[in-house]
Amino acid sequence: MVGTVQLHWATNEMSAMFIILSIIVGITGSMSGSAIANTFLAGCSQLVKGIYRRYGGAISVVLQQGNILDPIVGFLSVLLAPVHPAIAAVGMFISAALMHFGISSGSGKSALLISVFSPLGDNLGLTRQVTVQTVLLGEGIVNSISPTSGRFDGCAGNRKYLLRQMD
Repeated sequence: MVGTVQLHWATNEMSAMFIILSIIVGITGSMSGSAIANTFLAGCSQLVKGIYRRYGGAISVVLQQGNILDPIVGFLSVLLAPVHPAIAAVGMFISAALMHFGISSGSGKSALLISVFSPLGDNLGLTRQVTVQTVLLGEGIVNSISPTSGRFDGCAGNRKYLLRQMD
């Protein structure tokens, strides 16, 4: 609070303070320079993943509060109206899978896509179950191949473990 409120520090000053504190704590903990740097970068990567996963919720709020959601649903409804509902469901599945590469947070992506897909599915004659399944299946498929997914990290770690056991 002292830095931001009393000294009017911005992002650059706060970033410098985090780096300086990381170095001081690393030296105090008897870490080498490379260990300090590796630990700091590992922490930064976790921070970036956390921020990246929270974008989905923010996008949903912007769409709803900015009155952008209704025109999107209307446009997609007119575009997909002549298409058979089964083909529309497959298109919704593919778009949910593609959207997952941009928004890796399952809850954030669901908040965004369900708010768009629910009225879209109603307009196209799809049940709510089919609409939810398009989102869940799109997320499930992409989670197994997306490098930003925690499940992918777990699968990759298991693979490395199994390969070491086979040697």
